[in-house]
This record gives sequence, structure tokens and C-alpha cells, in this order.
Amino acid sequence: MAYYLTIRKKDTYIPIDIGCLTCFTKLSKYKSGGCSLEEIDRCTMNYINEYFFKEDLYKAGLIELEDIARELTIRYKKDNSYELVRNGIPYRRTKNYFDLYGLKFILLSKHKDYIFLEKLVSYYRNSYMNNINVSKIKYCMESGKRELLNVTLGEFYMREVTKYDSTTGEVKINYKYFHDLAMFIYNYDIALEKKQLGITKEEDKMERELTFEYLKKSLSGDLVEPKKKVKSKDLEGQISIF
Repeated sequence: MAYYLTIRKKDTYIPIDIGCLTCFTKLSKYKSGGCSLEEIDRCTMNYINEYFFKEDLYKAGLIELEDIARELTIRYKKDNSYELVRNGIPYRRTKNYFDLYGLKFILLSKHKDYIFLEKLVSYYRNSYMNNINVSKIKYCMESGKRELLNVTLGEFYMREVTKYDSTTGEVKINYKYFHDLAMFIYNYDIALEKKQLGITKEEDKMERELTFEYLKKSLSGDLVEPKKKVKSKDLEGQISIF
């Protein structure tokens, strides 16, 4: 299936052909701006965050100045519309989560974090492939069976991110589901870090808006450096230029 990096303009999602970016490596057969999901991930993970990615997109002539503050998403075609790939776009800080063994270790390390486990069970409650393991995780949480929980999380992981190829008899990575799980766990960890640092949703939103306004002025040549910069709370990989 072909995936597209898109930018939202009103109620329309416009695909962006990122094939001309220097950090993009073509691995698939897709044409006309279509890519494999792995190609898009590998490309975006070269950037620290969305700020630097959008800066590169603008300099490559792929987006316009007014697009800087607009939403970027990864989508795939279904009928006549573009359907969303959930959980956002991965940037450099997500690399550890996109390691096959690294992600399994991160998942297993959360066996005592019941808030995470509740979110995991809720997120995958309608999973066709993992419905039994999701029920077992819930049972282990309620009964306090830690050893069984560890085993079940391992089974959940393998069931979620791998698929059996009946033609070759090989077990392969189901990259779409691997991407979803990696970004689900990463987003949970980032939200937890922000909470621990005392960064509210309002502060996060304001920081984002100010940062993209700064980028727009910088790219248009209208930037006037402030006399004094106030440093906000730091989070590695957070979109910030102050």
C-alpha cells in the first residue's frame, strides 16, 4: 500500500512528494508521490523535530510560507479520500522505538505501569489479531499475575508486529502495525515527560504556535531578533527555538 505525507489545506489533504529531499531513500516501487510507510519514517527521523522538517520542505519548494503552521500527517488512499495513519510523524528522538528489539524491551519494561497498560488495553480493545492477548493483559492486571503479564506482553508484541507469509513460509515484520505501536508508546512517554516537567497543554500549544510563527518570519526575512529571550521548560526534541 502506498502512503503519502500530506498537508491540510481547509478540508483537503494535499500530498507532498518528499522524494526530492536529500535524506530520502527510495526503497519501494510506488510512484507519483506515493511511498512505503517505512520510507517516510526513515526520511522524517533524520530531522530533530517538525520545525526543521518544515524548514527543509519550504527550502525544497514543497510547501509554501502559509503552510508552515498547517498540519502534516501521513495518510493512505482509501476510495476517494486520504485515511489517517494514527499517532503522528516520527522524528529523530523516536529512533529507539523503531528498533525491533528495542521496542520490545521498552514495552516489557512497562509491566508495572498500570496507567500505561490501561491505555494499551483500551487502544487495542478491538484488535482482531490480539484480542485474546488484550483480554489476558486485562486479566493479569486485575489478578496481579506479574509473571504471566510479562509473557503475555511478549506474545502481544510478536503477534502485533509480525505476520506469516504463506507463500514463502517466512515470518516478516508487519511494518504498519509496528509503526503504530512504536508511536503509541512514544507518545505516552512524551506526555508523561511533559507532565513531570509541569508543561501544560496550553503551554505546549502556545510554544508550538510561537515557534512556527518564528520560522515563518525567519524564512520570509521579516525576523527581528528580540532583545531578550525567555527560556521555557526544556524537553529534548521539543519544538522550540528559544
